[in-house]
Amino acid sequence: MLNGGFIPLLARNAALSALLVLLVLGAAAAYLKLEFLGTTLSSDYDTYVLTAQYLKGEVVAIPGDISIPQRLLKTAYPAYLAVASGVTDFHAAALAQALFFYLLFIVAMYLLAQEFFKDTFPSVIVVLLSAFSYPVLKYGLDTYSETGAWFMYALSLWLTLRFIRHPTAKLFLFNAILVTVGFLWKEYAILTAIVFGLVILSHSALKMREKFLYVLAYAGIFLSIHVPWQAYVLQVFDFSYLDWYLKGGADGFSYEFTLKNIIKSTAALLGIMWLFVPLGFSRLRDAAWEKRLFAFLATPIPFIGYAWGFISSRLLYVIAPPMLLVAVSGMQHWSRRTQIAIVAAALVANIGWLVLSYRITL
Repeated sequence: MLNGGFIPLLARNAALSALLVLLVLGAAAAYLKLEFLGTTLSSDYDTYVLTAQYLKGEVVAIPGDISIPQRLLKTAYPAYLAVASGVTDFHAAALAQALFFYLLFIVAMYLLAQEFFKDTFPSVIVVLLSAFSYPVLKYGLDTYSETGAWFMYALSLWLTLRFIRHPTAKLFLFNAILVTVGFLWKEYAILTAIVFGLVILSHSALKMREKFLYVLAYAGIFLSIHVPWQAYVLQVFDFSYLDWYLKGGADGFSYEFTLKNIIKSTAALLGIMWLFVPLGFSRLRDAAWEKRLFAFLATPIPFIGYAWGFISSRLLYVIAPPMLLVAVSGMQHWSRRTQIAIVAAALVANIGWLVLSYRITL
């Protein structure tokens, strides 16, 4: 069975074989990170657990305390914890989703890179540089909700790029639903929502009437879910996203928004691959219009992340996926030996930064 079926299929399909190898490497990286570096409990984790306990009826919300209402704005993750805690403890449940979505993030990044390059070798490089980057290993393989958000973010970018090439109603619907669900998990989804919206508005193959109908349907799908839910949280807790930002995110400007923090956390996103971003943009000028449109819309929008107030490579990592595509484009035409040497150096730097980070907090 194996000799006549699955193994020959892998031999014929280099792209599938490469993805399976990347998933195995990802699983190994997850094991090594958790085995030797462990996890770090955070205030984010504590408030998500508290919200899960609230959903289970085990605790009550304290008037004036924003811990529970701020997490209920993005209800999917605490709801998952509440359900999963019925079969295991909260810590195990949090780690299980982090690992599950970490592997799915590898798949989504591979799909995005393959769609962008139409070539397996640079696609593998992009996945290696993303899945084994400092922020993903540090925060993704921990008790945060990040990997689920990053997976949906990368998958939405993939659907957006496919929509640029083939603007069909099916791709539109899938992406609109994904963005809507993603925003229930974490606010990063709003960035791909903006990118996708701009793609619809600027698509040269769509007529004005089609653009209008797509945008109307897009808003209808998103708002039909989020307006009722946000209205419920506002009615019960007198708390909205504006309160979340003013009492949470904006507070970070007073003590975390420093030049030192910005430089450190931004550098951690791509490491030495930042050096190849300018070259990548210069080479994209001769690329097909689909790649140019995607790159010039998908790379600047995530810089909105600096407006979160709090500065961390975890919060800013949304900048990395589209920027890595550009960076790898910059060295795509070099010899494979040179590219492998650069990627190896980048990965060593990432691992070194990860180990040091347990004494130096980014």
